[in-house]
Amino acid sequence: MPLLPVQSSFRALEFEDGDPFFYRNLGVSGRAVQHVTGKARRAVGSWPSPEVMAGRLVAGMEQAAEREPDEENRSLLRRTAEWFGGAGRDVAVDVAAAVINRQIGGA
Repeated sequence: MPLLPVQSSFRALEFEDGDPFFYRNLGVSGRAVQHVTGKARRAVGSWPSPEVMAGRLVAGMEQAAEREPDEENRSLLRRTAEWFGGAGRDVAVDVAAAVINRQIGGA
């Protein structure tokens, strides 16, 4: 494929309403995408949404509970996973969103 249509395609993904959409710079030669945004990473599944991260937290706690030999700790892990998966879901999502925003520089 000639370079011009490829560049045009990338330019269409570069900005949305004046903000970086999927990347910030096509590169000096116009042949390399640089500075991929968090939005682009989420779109392809390489950067999880806060909801996905919250779900992973709950799943991790459930798995840890299954492996925990101490009954008291196992029970605590199960109750905590149950809370984060239910009534505490909004808290888990808010914490995950804060982590994601910090990792991508507040973008």
